[in-house]
Amino acid sequence: MTRLFHQRIDVFQDDNARIHRVQMYEYYIYIYLQEQSIETPHGFLHVTLHGSRSSRRPAILTFHDVGLDSKSCFLTLFKFEEMQEIVKNFTLIHIDAPGQEEGAAAYPAKYDRKLPVCSPNTTKT
Repeated sequence: MTRLFHQRIDVFQDDNARIHRVQMYEYYIYIYLQEQSIETPHGFLHVTLHGSRSSRRPAILTFHDVGLDSKSCFLTLFKFEEMQEIVKNFTLIHIDAPGQEEGAAAYPAKYDRKLPVCSPNTTKT
């Protein structure tokens, strides 16, 4: 994770007409995301790797909430400065549910929209 420190100096006057110079630091956090589509026997799975990929780092596997994708669920959380220690020491693997990734079709190919038919309970007495 790369941080760029940018110094800004603000000048303001208080009630007693004294001039103050205040140094403020702004943090720009660069987030490295690598998106991949992985083929499985059941179709493609959209995966986003967050952070540096290293075999020596432990991984955290995430799965988003219903109706969201991994970006809308987790990207804001891992942008916080308090979370940078986790991003620095772990590889985050965000998995999107099939059809929930950005730009996904409404229904995948060969999707049968018919509801399954339930047969009546046929238990013997």
